[in-house]
Amino acid sequence: MANLLPPALSPKSSAQGADTNTKPTFQRDGLAITGAYGLIFQVSKDRVRKMPKIFYEGTDELRESNRTNRLAFKNEKAVYERLVSHDGIIRCFKLLDSSTELALASQGNLEEYIQTNSLPYRELRSKWIRLLVNTFDYVHSCKVVLRDVALRNILLDNNSLKLCDFGESFLLPLDTSMEHFCAKHGSAQK
Repeated sequence: MANLLPPALSPKSSAQGADTNTKPTFQRDGLAITGAYGLIFQVSKDRVRKMPKIFYEGTDELRESNRTNRLAFKNEKAVYERLVSHDGIIRCFKLLDSSTELALASQGNLEEYIQTNSLPYRELRSKWIRLLVNTFDYVHSCKVVLRDVALRNILLDNNSLKLCDFGESFLLPLDTSMEHFCAKHGSAQK
């Protein structure tokens, strides 16, 4: 498999020597976010491009990290393909094997928003709760199980909440009864 590392992306090292105790970090103009398995670059005023985080494969650990990152990216792509479009999910413009182009959330993620802004008025909070309930219902109706539900994975764009980051989610067969699945697996999550 070809190395998916973009030519302009290079590992950052201290004093030209590789530090074997840390994983490489990356530098590139436009880098917006470094996630667990992906890198997100702002490519225009309203769009970002997400790609798997790929390291130079100097060790077995880095090769395994690359494999894991590619699998999570491939899984997220499949989830976006199944979810298609919904008001409560960040808009996906383009799905490629090596990158995904998404809408840029103008107000960042909900975790940071809560930390830096005053409490929104009650009507807006009620609207957000209804939207999240509707969005989670839609996601489950598409037989997608979310595994990383966190405030950092709920984006805010024009005062509207949008789910993102589906790399750890999993797809169930389309004929799965979600009621049966949740009854069987719900208690294992406690």
